[in-house]
Amino acid sequence: MTSLQESSHGQFTPDMIYYQNTYGTEGCREAFASYLSSTFLPKRNHKRNQNQKNASHGFTFGFTFNPSCLTVGAGCNAVLENLIFCLSDVGEGVMIPCPYYATFAFDLGARAQAKILPVRMPHMPHMGEQQPGQQQQQQQPGQQQLRKSDYYPTLATLNASYDAGVEAGVTPRILLLSNPNNPLGICYPPEVLKMCFDFVVEKEMHLISDEIYGGSTFNEEGAESESNSDSKFTSIASIASFTTTSSSTSTSSTSSSSSSSTTTSPSSPSPSHYLHPRAHLVYALSKDFALSGLRVGACYTENESVLAPLRKLNDLCQVSSSTQKIVEGMLRDEKWVTRFSRSNLSKVKGRYDRLAKLLKREGVEFLRAEAGLYVWMDLRPYLRPYLRPQGGGEGELSDRLVNEYGLRFTPGESMEMNEGGYFRFVFTAVDDGDFDTAMGRFEDFLRSEKQ
Repeated sequence: MTSLQESSHGQFTPDMIYYQNTYGTEGCREAFASYLSSTFLPKRNHKRNQNQKNASHGFTFGFTFNPSCLTVGAGCNAVLENLIFCLSDVGEGVMIPCPYYATFAFDLGARAQAKILPVRMPHMPHMGEQQPGQQQQQQQPGQQQLRKSDYYPTLATLNASYDAGVEAGVTPRILLLSNPNNPLGICYPPEVLKMCFDFVVEKEMHLISDEIYGGSTFNEEGAESESNSDSKFTSIASIASFTTTSSSTSTSSTSSSSSSSTTTSPSSPSPSHYLHPRAHLVYALSKDFALSGLRVGACYTENESVLAPLRKLNDLCQVSSSTQKIVEGMLRDEKWVTRFSRSNLSKVKGRYDRLAKLLKREGVEFLRAEAGLYVWMDLRPYLRPYLRPQGGGEGELSDRLVNEYGLRFTPGESMEMNEGGYFRFVFTAVDDGDFDTAMGRFEDFLRSEKQ
């Protein structure tokens, strides 16, 4: 024990050598819950709501995250896959708005064998259905700014995806939202989230909100946004929580093979506030804290019929006691978390501003980002004209960027963007020197390759 303590500079404690709760140590879950509450939940007027203030977190919003409803696992991928196992049967559908994070298809399909049901936006013409000559009529750079609202799911697009799944023999079971969105770098406004949640409840489905970029919102005041009202991140916990004055019970169904059961939310710090049993949230430290190597993620659900099997599945996805101790200490140090977040977001915003300035100068259309570590760009004017009618220009352009300019952007078609020419530029994956090099190469490409 002495050797372990010495080699870990006093960070290794005797209790770490014993078995822990497979779903996370109490201290780590408490620190996680406190951090999520302080970062993801709205703060109301202090004086007006002083009587509602929660002493442990300092909030005036009734709902707070309950540590007993958190499962800490080996990364967001692990807890998300386990949640899919708990909510659906083999071959059932997960609806995801397009474009979406490219590896969702593998993460959800490889073992859980879920079927992805794309929710296609109205402004996206399907590749095989263009009218003759449509591809040649691409907009010129600077003609029209990409709009966030064009990418919001609507009731019509949700119903279309749902109906397409049913027609194909796939039962839609889950709606998965990435918020803040990867690859778009935007946050869904409250009214869109509310519409999605109401849709899920009506269809007796479940909603999973992947909020792994929830602490990486760098455009909080709506700069360069369409309006201030839709520029801030809203957690599903703010939309799907409810208040009751009596003992709360709710009927929920997990998978299609399981019967409906009455479940009671576990005891919480504020017993009159609950998260709806059809709403679930996943998060990890990989993005907001740049700690992907620690492999620490968390799933939050107050549905006990989901929580029990989720904890059991986490047996194979546990986080070591020493890692959880590090995370607990880090998240409990609120002053450090605040300093780190401000410093990190300042650097992220600095790179975003630099990239946005270049794109504007060269007339490249892009979504004005407000969160995340990437920019969604429209490079359709750079597709080879003779390849556009066949829809093959994006792959050729992607190869050209790699082979001739040493740049690798994520092609939109790999994320189910069914019109070629859109790319995701991740601007935080390299150090400052390499970023300078990449920006120089990208500028050379934009100036020499424009059609």
